[in-house]
Amino acid sequence: MKSLVAMTYYQLMHSIALALTFDEKPNLYFSMDFLNPDEVLLERIAGTGVFNEVRGITWRGEFPELVKELRKTYNAPEEVIDELGSSLFDKYLEPQYEEDFENADKSDEIFIYNDFQYHYYYICNHFENIVGVEDGYGSLQQQIGIHRFKGDKERLEPFIEKGYYPEPLYRHEKVRKIISSTDFEDLDEYYRSKLVVWDYKDIVAQNEEEFKKALLYIFDVENMGITGNSSLYLGQPLDRSRYCNAVDNYLLCRKIIRNENIDGLNVYYKPHPAERNDPRVYGSEKAKVLPKDFPVEVFNYQDQKFDRLVTFGSTGASIATCAKDSRVYFTQTEFTRKDVTNAIKEEIADEKLAINMFIKAKEMTPETYINVYSCIFRKAYVRTSLYLLIPQGSLEEYREYFDRAHLHDRVKEYKDQISGTREEKLWHKELGWIKTWLDRYDPYIEFCEVASYDDWTIYREVMSGRKDYDYAMLLDEGNPGFALTNEIAGSLRARIHPVIFFRLQTTITNANNKPVKIALNPGYLGDNYNGDIINKVWHREVLRRFEEEGELTRENLGRLTADYVGYIRKREDFTLNVTADRFFEIEDGKSYFGELAQQIINETEEVTEEVTEEINGRLANVVYDYYDWLVVNGKSPFTLFASDVVEDLIEDKDYQFEVYKIFADAMLKDRAVSNSRGLIQDINFYQGMKPLIDKAAEKGLLTRMENVQRVKDKIRIKRRIRRMYRRIFNNSGNDKNNNK
Repeated sequence: MKSLVAMTYYQLMHSIALALTFDEKPNLYFSMDFLNPDEVLLERIAGTGVFNEVRGITWRGEFPELVKELRKTYNAPEEVIDELGSSLFDKYLEPQYEEDFENADKSDEIFIYNDFQYHYYYICNHFENIVGVEDGYGSLQQQIGIHRFKGDKERLEPFIEKGYYPEPLYRHEKVRKIISSTDFEDLDEYYRSKLVVWDYKDIVAQNEEEFKKALLYIFDVENMGITGNSSLYLGQPLDRSRYCNAVDNYLLCRKIIRNENIDGLNVYYKPHPAERNDPRVYGSEKAKVLPKDFPVEVFNYQDQKFDRLVTFGSTGASIATCAKDSRVYFTQTEFTRKDVTNAIKEEIADEKLAINMFIKAKEMTPETYINVYSCIFRKAYVRTSLYLLIPQGSLEEYREYFDRAHLHDRVKEYKDQISGTREEKLWHKELGWIKTWLDRYDPYIEFCEVASYDDWTIYREVMSGRKDYDYAMLLDEGNPGFALTNEIAGSLRARIHPVIFFRLQTTITNANNKPVKIALNPGYLGDNYNGDIINKVWHREVLRRFEEEGELTRENLGRLTADYVGYIRKREDFTLNVTADRFFEIEDGKSYFGELAQQIINETEEVTEEVTEEINGRLANVVYDYYDWLVVNGKSPFTLFASDVVEDLIEDKDYQFEVYKIFADAMLKDRAVSNSRGLIQDINFYQGMKPLIDKAAEKGLLTRMENVQRVKDKIRIKRRIRRMYRRIFNNSGNDKNNNK
């Protein structure tokens, strides 16, 4: 009995066509590493009756222990690689895939469409007759030319060179033949000796009706609402494949959609299953986003015809028959990775990511002036437009005060104002940057008079009327823009989100009401949403949908946001933190929460260790609520220090230190379990936490001082490394002089 191992939808289609040509039904193993298909899809594939057995195989959570061990081999010498040999793979891969392939006939042929995944190790060890299959698009030569391992799999390369892990690209000795849809003139002798040309269309044609029936049983494309005068746009995961970053891919898609709209066509955007950007950002009246969990080739077997098929360079265009015409932007048949990157850059050369920053400018002060101009992006691919929201009847006065001609005077005034404070160090580099940058960059600034500074009033009067942008953000005047814009730019280059949040508002407590995890730091991109429109980065498509909702309420926006964020983090629950509603009713937060804190202290009659722990935990929760109240009422989370908030609310020094201890301990514990931080991140984190840590450490109240010591040790190590490099450099220079 033959076996097939596929990992994408088009490979599944090829597997179905191939299986229908066999005398005996084969087993299908669907690798879940790439698409992570659910059980429903696997059941529908099995329901076609094409396969003897359908089974999902997976490396379950990326084999975290294997990945951890592989990371330790970075730049390891040859003797270390030889000592490890194949032991890591035998330990972690063999047991997993022995279970996955338990029903496979290891003596018969196994057809594999991809040899870059971990299951290839097991297959090469246990199957004697391997058949490599390219995907049906004649892309074998491209795979050979552009393949490279990415991420943690780069650590496999020394093991491959030493023969402890099978060589990719079908170069293992057990690969008997390679099926391709196309012959190639320039293949080397190894591939030419094993190549079997069997065109995908010819394979399908042998059992076309059965093939069509199976496809339409698995994927329902009949009810997608396709209308006439339309263009089918095939997306590609160009950023995930490292041809470009996420912003470049977004700008390319946006331009292609607009080009189709200019030609009078409604676009149906079919995302690639591996798309990293959220495709729903492209949704509009003239661009409908189709589901991504089906192969676009299914359209070939239904009656609807598109007027045009458009793509940057998807191989799917070569076998598509569902459109009357086609437009392909990248048409090279032989290319390098650099060719693709250059083509993308050339196509989007004039494109910019447009971000509208709506800033509440309640007062004319040097601090507000500096905060406004620091919101300008220092990125070539971004166009920032600043909208200053000012009180009605004050246009000329504000226009004069915020004139760029006063920049040097305002910077001097602000420097004098913050001299000797914590902000002086915070702003040192940025104030210098603002003066030099604005000499070269003229930002668009518009003054908008508003009836009130209520977020929803601002949205109705100003934000909702502007359409020509990608992202919009409503900001308090207290936001230091340099920190904010760096977070935004960095996040969007990694992935295009419909919504970006900057702080996880959560408190997890134990049975004694002691917080065990408290996140007070900005920079979090996630799915815990406090219901506010302010201080979030909104894609225009979300706001357009929001307008369609009708009534402007926190709950409506929360539900809409949950829908979008759930797409990105589909396995995590979305939380709408409605405690912000009651915060709006509190006029004097310091008095309100201060009284709550004092009540907790006064309620104590008998002081025991257990009672003290509970009191400290309850006080920490009150302080955290006060922190939230400050943010909800306009205080920027970027300028709030936990130690300052504690001191502002609690007068008793002993209780202050106890709350410092809880906050610092929880945050250090969170850092200690992270596997992703490096030396520089540790140093930056320690420096940012230092005021809080020092206050707790003065009284010996920090229970995880070993973590602090570890960070301090790393700082000393870094200094020693710098000194070592200086010595090497100086000695190298002396040696050169001595050799002359």
